[in-house]
Amino acid sequence: MKRLIPILLLIISPFKLAFAQADPPFPEPEAMFSSAVEIVQTEHREVQTSTPNSAWELRLGVGTVSDSLVNRATFQVLALPEDVEFSTWVYYDVIDELPISPDQRFLLLPAETPNHDWHESLVYSYEIATEELRLLGQMPRYANFRVLAWSNHDVLITTSEWPEWSMRPVYVADVTSTNSLMYATTRRRFQPEFQNDPPRIEFMSGMEGDSEQSGCSWVIYDVAARTEFQHDMGWLCNPEFGSLTGIGYYREVLPNNRSIATLVRYSPLTGERVDLYQGELEFTSWVSRDDRYAVLTIDHSGEVEMVPYLEGVYGNLLPGYSERTAVELSLCLVDLVLDEEVFCVPTDWDIDFVMPMSSIVQVDDNRYVALVHPRDEEAYSKLFTRTASEVEETRLFPYPLLTLDGGHQILHQTSAQTTETFLYNVDTGVITPVTRAIDDQAWGLFISVGGNNTLNVDIRMRNEPYSRERYTIRVSEAQS
Repeated sequence: MKRLIPILLLIISPFKLAFAQADPPFPEPEAMFSSAVEIVQTEHREVQTSTPNSAWELRLGVGTVSDSLVNRATFQVLALPEDVEFSTWVYYDVIDELPISPDQRFLLLPAETPNHDWHESLVYSYEIATEELRLLGQMPRYANFRVLAWSNHDVLITTSEWPEWSMRPVYVADVTSTNSLMYATTRRRFQPEFQNDPPRIEFMSGMEGDSEQSGCSWVIYDVAARTEFQHDMGWLCNPEFGSLTGIGYYREVLPNNRSIATLVRYSPLTGERVDLYQGELEFTSWVSRDDRYAVLTIDHSGEVEMVPYLEGVYGNLLPGYSERTAVELSLCLVDLVLDEEVFCVPTDWDIDFVMPMSSIVQVDDNRYVALVHPRDEEAYSKLFTRTASEVEETRLFPYPLLTLDGGHQILHQTSAQTTETFLYNVDTGVITPVTRAIDDQAWGLFISVGGNNTLNVDIRMRNEPYSRERYTIRVSEAQS
């Protein structure tokens, strides 16, 4: 029996159409860059807020009309069998575009179970060229239905309970094989992470917060073998520097002793562990190759507040952040052998990336550049030079953005309200103009480090449709 579909009328305001204005043209490169800039590459694209999975949608039949697949680009219509009750609803979610494989051959279709169980869904694959429909299997139907990744003919489907701290189970199926859908793994609170070489799901379990938290485990689900592996990590829950698969640097914070954290070098593959430093450590930004020096965020409140795992079932997504912590944080270069702080700078805390806003970069054996972002002051750059007897400090310029060429050059703004920037060479003291001032009411300018000592300069419209022009540039130093 076919369902009845209510019809909704969409009314578009004529005033929005009548007064729509064309977006202004992008500024010419000559107006944006100084004469010292060489444009290596230019790229233009439209940055969309959401990208459809495919051009195919599921059109539900009404009355005697069967369910069908409709390609909105070509208007191709493919009829579906009448004995299957397909559905665009997955609990709280509505599927607007059907998931499609990267080779554009297979679609995924959810359908009702025979007993119309609200908490279960059938999953079909549909081969477009042959019009063959395959029942892959049945899986829970929670708050949504998402494709986590495709790997050849294998598809990873994730769903999640509600609210946000609930489970995120993943199911895997071969879209060319009937009844191949099976449970893969589950991650709590966060979306499981897919890695492609080799195809696997990989994440750290235990850092998501739990009522009975007992440490962390490194979880790997091998997609090809359909096998899950777990490696007990104890309380080493997040390598803040280095890598999980090689040598990583962890802050070990024990729940029964929050007054101290241990900086640990650890390799889960070999089991080798070396304790390097202890203190009220809130973050690890960098460790030298010889393990002699480290850049650490240090607090003096009496308790480690940025623990590397969430606490409790309803743990904050930004663990340990507080106003008091932000005031008392310092970013320090620490001598791990002599067990002493070489120098420190104040830092604010980035609540979006959960890391210090200040940074320290090693220029050479004796010099370090710090980009300092205090909590209630304007940012500035500083050069630290180590001599035989002391550390000399030289305050440079306000409004630093980033370092280039291994810290030998620093990019600054001329003021906090302008897009005008310049490069300062730490070795020669030469200042080279880079970008000019443009209309920042219409445009946003975003600069990042590229490869081979280049800069990526993104200029974006501040209003829709978020067109972006990217310039990859190289700067020739001005002659002193």
